[in-house]
Amino acid sequence: MTKVHEILRAQRGRYLWGVTIGEGALLSWQVGDPHLHVALDRGRDGLERRSAEPKGRWQVAILDGEVTLATPVGTLELSGSEALPEDGDEVLAHFEGQALVGCEVGDELILRFDLESELSVSGPHALVRVVGPEGEAEWAG
Repeated sequence: MTKVHEILRAQRGRYLWGVTIGEGALLSWQVGDPHLHVALDRGRDGLERRSAEPKGRWQVAILDGEVTLATPVGTLELSGSEALPEDGDEVLAHFEGQALVGCEVGDELILRFDLESELSVSGPHALVRVVGPEGEAEWAG
């Protein structure tokens, strides 16, 4: 079992939230109870700044590849820098709040969710990063 598979298995039965497209990833989401992540840094003007954002126990980011998200309300296909299709918001809204029920890790990464949705990532440049208490791992297609 790979580290990616181990981390994804720990997420089974947990709800995903904070689904986003863009912001450094084709598709990303949070899993598990939210907690506040606070970071302190220094701006260009030399003044300290604090940022605070909610994060889940686990974070999943699809950084590259060919992504297909199939839900009962439609299918969303993402790759590279293509714009979000018109019906993409409805598909993402249906995806939000689902629980992971199964995963397959091989030449293709396939994630299955409880409300009849399936997400697959493939392609020669596919890259998925998962982060959680078990550590950080990447899967490359």
